[in-house]
Amino acid sequence: MSSPIETLRQEGLPEQALAYLTALPEEQQQTLAQQVLSTMQKKDERVEKALSRALDVVPAPLRRTVRKMLFS
Repeated sequence: MSSPIETLRQEGLPEQALAYLTALPEEQQQTLAQQVLSTMQKKDERVEKALSRALDVVPAPLRRTVRKMLFS
């Protein structure tokens, strides 16, 4: 399993943010990296829920088509 910092690098965290992170002591690096990853996951979940709720106004037979048009 890769470290939280490597995971952040793979997720596309900007190099400047990674530089600040790696300047911290090792224990703080790991703690902050885990917190950032957790926050990113929660954000993704909230965005997905919001998109699902937004599609609720679209008639059921058209939802799949609208989702494909918007997110493909």
